[in-house]
Amino acid sequence: MRFTEVWGETLKQNKFLKVLTFCLVLSTVSMGVAALKLSDRAPLIIERGCYSRIVIPKSIDITPHELEEFLTEALSYRFNSESNPIREFFSDEEFQSVKLEREEFARKGISQMILIHPLSILTLGDKVRFNTERIVMVGTVRSTIPVSLEASIAIIPRSQANPYGIRIEKLHDILPETVKDFKKEAAN
Repeated sequence: MRFTEVWGETLKQNKFLKVLTFCLVLSTVSMGVAALKLSDRAPLIIERGCYSRIVIPKSIDITPHELEEFLTEALSYRFNSESNPIREFFSDEEFQSVKLEREEFARKGISQMILIHPLSILTLGDKVRFNTERIVMVGTVRSTIPVSLEASIAIIPRSQANPYGIRIEKLHDILPETVKDFKKEAAN
């Protein structure tokens, strides 16, 4: 073999290796881009059972309907004397006030329950204001008291104990005039 033939073979191999390297880099970059695009998609969830089907994941945002259901359920745990409060629905401070109020009412022989007016629920940030009817019973005597309440809420991760992902941080009575002011703020 002559030197020129060997040199020609080496140049040919170098050219082939350069083309091969370029193709491999191009395919690696394209697979990386494809992997990034596919990772942005929502996962495909398949419910296993007798008949497998694709489950459409729901948004994690809290809807007004969920807020209304949460308030109805949480306030029944908070105010209804016959129910036991769920710890995950309330902050530590609010849960302690529930226990103290129930002990005091039990000593005095008072029971109570609450009804929420769903159309009165107004939300502004982490504050929720609404009108309720608080029914207080002492023996056979019943009294209905209209009460406007304001709840400071916090969004927490959804769990088995709290599927709504909402917790009441603080709950207090408000004057009816402040509800009107709150309506003006919510409208703006």
